[in-house]
Amino acid sequence: MDMPLDNVLARLRFDVPPPPNPDSPQVLRRIAVLFTDIVSSSAYFKAHGDKAGRRLLARHERIVAAALAAQDGILVKTLGDAVMAYFPEPLQAVRAAVRIQEKTRRSNQRHGKERQMRLRIGIHCGEGIVEEKDIFGSVVNLAAKLVALAGGDEILATDALPGLRGPEAIVSVRPLSGPIAVDELKGLRIFRVLWDGEAGEIGPGGPLSSATKDAEAAPRALPGGGTSPDMHRAVRPGAEVPRQMHPACFYCGFRDHPTERCPSKRLAGPPLALRQLGYHPLEAIERSAAAKPGALPSGYGADLQIEEGKLSITQLVAIARLEILRVYQPGFLKNLWQSGDALSWDKLRAGSTAGGSGAHGGPLWLALDCLRTANRQRALALLAPFRSDPSTDPRCHGLLAMLDMENGDYPAAAINLKKALDRDQGQNTRIHLLLVSARLALMRREPLSAGSWLTEALRLLPGCPDACYLRIKEKFRTGMSGAAVNDLARLIENDREFFASVLIDPDFDPYRESIRPLLAGLHKKAREAAAAALPLADEAIKRLERLAGDNGKELGDLRAILENARRLAGRDSYCGNLDIDRLCRSIETAVKRSLAEKREQVLERLFDLTEACAALLAGAAPFSHRGAVRRIGTRILRIREEIEGVKRQLREEAAGFFKTVFDTVRNLEKETDRQSARLKWWAEYFGFEAFLWIFLKKLALFQAANLAIGLLILPVAAHYGNFLFWQDTMSGAQLWGYQKVALAGGVAAGFMLAVGGSLKEKGGK
Repeated sequence: MDMPLDNVLARLRFDVPPPPNPDSPQVLRRIAVLFTDIVSSSAYFKAHGDKAGRRLLARHERIVAAALAAQDGILVKTLGDAVMAYFPEPLQAVRAAVRIQEKTRRSNQRHGKERQMRLRIGIHCGEGIVEEKDIFGSVVNLAAKLVALAGGDEILATDALPGLRGPEAIVSVRPLSGPIAVDELKGLRIFRVLWDGEAGEIGPGGPLSSATKDAEAAPRALPGGGTSPDMHRAVRPGAEVPRQMHPACFYCGFRDHPTERCPSKRLAGPPLALRQLGYHPLEAIERSAAAKPGALPSGYGADLQIEEGKLSITQLVAIARLEILRVYQPGFLKNLWQSGDALSWDKLRAGSTAGGSGAHGGPLWLALDCLRTANRQRALALLAPFRSDPSTDPRCHGLLAMLDMENGDYPAAAINLKKALDRDQGQNTRIHLLLVSARLALMRREPLSAGSWLTEALRLLPGCPDACYLRIKEKFRTGMSGAAVNDLARLIENDREFFASVLIDPDFDPYRESIRPLLAGLHKKAREAAAAALPLADEAIKRLERLAGDNGKELGDLRAILENARRLAGRDSYCGNLDIDRLCRSIETAVKRSLAEKREQVLERLFDLTEACAALLAGAAPFSHRGAVRRIGTRILRIREEIEGVKRQLREEAAGFFKTVFDTVRNLEKETDRQSARLKWWAEYFGFEAFLWIFLKKLALFQAANLAIGLLILPVAAHYGNFLFWQDTMSGAQLWGYQKVALAGGVAAGFMLAVGGSLKEKGGK
């Protein structure tokens, strides 16, 4: 069955501003030009009429358009019963030609012999001038001459196509025999491509190698080749004529603009559109992705604030389709240069540049800005001094590779990427170069090379989401749908951004039947988890309110989170449902943490109370024979019993439990403080009493000694002294005076000694 043209013709996706110069600049590129022509179309019109003839042309155009779309061909124009197209890679032209003939043969099987269509195809490769809407040069003229030599069901190609012969050939060919009457073609070796299984003299047996057949069997999801206005109107009468199509843009994959004018160059921030798209219902995203794409909003660019509700879903889809491949775009490269390895790859993908340590300024930064503003000539001039220096900054080769890709020179881009990879660089920069190399290899139809680049990227960063995303696409294209679906499920579960990416990425369009059940299942799982989480979160808040009472701010914050989750439930979106589950779990965690903290606070206060009671009992032990202290001890023992009772209550949950417990603990603390104050007073009293008793005993002792000295020892000493030394010269009055002085001094000294001795003894106890 022929592929419907609606699925092949590129859709107008973005309102890309035209170049500043209204005259399209001429660019000299190496291209492969392909012409197709219907054999004996005039006789068909004459035999079957104009309407039947027009249907024949439409069938021809539909088959060619599908083949071009599968090989990234660019259809330039239709010339009545002929079609002119070109390809960036020569082997793409050969594959497209074989596909056209095979599709024509299958189409003829559904028609009678008299209404069958026979095509002839000519392919030549060389340098040509590529403009906005046309191509020129000798390569075009030679291809046109070549198709005239071909017979029905034949493909002729010149030896200017690399890979047509030798061990790397993908088809069998046979040299064209006989003289060549066309002067322009003399000197060229011309071969007939044996596409129908006929054995050839050069190259491997069979029309295409197995690897090529596998690539042909895998549908292409990128928008199809361009089409001329005549061809478009012929197949879709009354439809709007699309603008000229271009080769698939390296930065975004679409064909409605040249790579150098890709609107993704205005992306520099986080993927806000892709994030917001995940908060729309699954069906709404699918409808918007299938509908006519919305135009980018006015003022779109790095400074555009994508606020929730400000853009329509179709505009979000338009921007998000650019953001899917953001790691290959100049805006991401700028963030990478700013950050270096200061940030993780995931944070770079998220658009973060905080904490960047990369160098700023200089010619390379200016060249990057010129690349982003489509000033290619100025960028090349800035990079020229670095190209011949062996110690060139590897960033220079990365920029040169991007300029080569914008120019359609993929081989040169691959060489520059290899030079950049051969130099020592940070991990993030190396991962970026490996991913760019892998994408370039896929665009060149080199899946083995792409696989090796992706393997190296995954070795550096296991689970790298961008490498996994490309691998999943390749698994789908090579028929490994089961493994691809499993990998895609893991990728989406690890990074929910890819849910919306898969829904809107055109590369997945041919595999919707395999992917749709997965996405629906993930969405259903998220919805069920959200539905189960909401009542649990509500119950957790009620439990906190029941146990702790309405404590104001804490409950208010949790109720606000729950209300936000309920609003998300009304939208029934994948990311919204994931957020509901996450928010509800955060509520349950917050409630558990709050209750645990309250229990911990109660236990800490009870522990402090237990320690205080033990200290009070120890302090009351020396005075336990006193009635007042015994009463204090009895009360402390009762407090300890109440503490044990509160501990038992912690295992129960009654309404207002924590409020009651905290009130009880507060009362116990107050009672303990009162008993502590009483015990302290009594301890001080008993201490003073003990001191006073010691003091009085010592004072009595010292004063007794003082009296003995003053009244007994001193008179006897005076008597013998008077007799021996003073010759009875001391009178009784004089002796009494001495006695009074001795007694007064003894009283003072005895008092001081009693105080000092009492303090020392009291301190020692």
